[in-house]
Amino acid sequence: MNNALLNHRAEVSKLAEIITNRQTQNKPMYAIDVNRWGISEPFSDCENSTIYRDSIFELANDTFIDEDEEINEPHYVNAPYESIQNRL
Repeated sequence: MNNALLNHRAEVSKLAEIITNRQTQNKPMYAIDVNRWGISEPFSDCENSTIYRDSIFELANDTFIDEDEEINEPHYVNAPYESIQNRL
């Protein structure tokens, strides 16, 4: 397991809260907000998406973005490989 994932799990552990509401069908679940910049406390901004999972482990895995995979996206201008800009 890499350090980035461990660091992400630690951050999720700090920010996640146990929520019980209609969206979780009144079952206690861990919640966290996600947006294009990362994660934050649940319900911290109305433009964020709040996701719910049964455990911190699931929440961390489902919100983790591997930087190596992200840099290979074709729309990243500064990506060293697989960048549309590098093919032009």
